[in-house]
Amino acid sequence: MWASEAQLADNFEGYLRRRGEKLQRRGKGAVVLREYEPGYGRVDMVWVVYDMDRLLERRKRNPSSLELRQLDKYSASAMSYLTHSRWVSLNRLGVAMNLGPTQTRRLVSNLEHSGLVETHAELVKTCTKRRNFVIDYIETFELKLENWQRALEQAGRHLWFASRSYVVLPDLSERVTRRLVRNCIQWNIGAILLQATDNWKTIRSPLGTRVPTSHVGWLLNEWIVSKGEYA
Repeated sequence: MWASEAQLADNFEGYLRRRGEKLQRRGKGAVVLREYEPGYGRVDMVWVVYDMDRLLERRKRNPSSLELRQLDKYSASAMSYLTHSRWVSLNRLGVAMNLGPTQTRRLVSNLEHSGLVETHAELVKTCTKRRNFVIDYIETFELKLENWQRALEQAGRHLWFASRSYVVLPDLSERVTRRLVRNCIQWNIGAILLQATDNWKTIRSPLGTRVPTSHVGWLLNEWIVSKGEYA
């Protein structure tokens, strides 16, 4: 039925975009990314859903963030590190990020200008995540025409930054579907099958989690805040 995985991906992307249009009626926005590289491997497709009210509040509260470029990986990694702590000394942050004093101060200054951190003397901490993080959830998808075991393995690798991860496949035999579901339960991975043209069916939904604190989450979050999309 499918000549290539690219054709399968085109069809599935259309399905996600239609879901995104429905979410708009609930005050949500959605972005689809293909062949995304989070720093470890490559993800066939990523779906980021964010809250429009929180996005507008963030832009209104800190309009300077619209003038900034996407966070670089150092800044995003610093946000991930700081999110797990209260007040952190600039020296400790610099050691953690392998930066010198001048570079550390510049990094913190940029984050403060974005409204992401606050400082006191030689200390820094993140502002409340609820105020700044507009993403509701991040879902990843690994698409395969065959070899569902490989898709499952790849999907499991993305849970360090994704709320949920899925395998996406053409329709399978009943026997193979049962094996797939058993393995998905074991790994807490979801499964979506294309049973007919444009008829996608979720046969296994994974247990949802909050968006893990990671530099990828902050990279995506700040691009959405500054641009309203991810390019």
